[in-house]
Amino acid sequence: MSLISDIIVLADKILTKEDISDIWEEISMLKVIQFTEEKGIEKGIEKGIKGGMQDIIYKQLLIKFKNVPDEYKEQLEKQGQEKLEIIGMKIMEIKKLDELKEYLQ
Repeated sequence: MSLISDIIVLADKILTKEDISDIWEEISMLKVIQFTEEKGIEKGIEKGIKGGMQDIIYKQLLIKFKNVPDEYKEQLEKQGQEKLEIIGMKIMEIKKLDELKEYLQ
């Protein structure tokens, strides 16, 4: 492991930005790099959408009920995309905050 870190430190001192850019072009052509980039992008999009929905639903709950215990926010974070969509659609039908528990299981 030490050899790899030594090579990285040495490369950092010797290579110019142009050299690094040229090397990166060659490395990015590798199938394994392309695959990991695609997976990373997919996960980032998935996480961004889900996190955005959680925030919106929590804010809607705050507007509707004024005071929302932290446990509800924590439960929202555990929900999948499909469940969040259902909660988002049903939020206007919920009359009491306790009714949300039905969707958080």
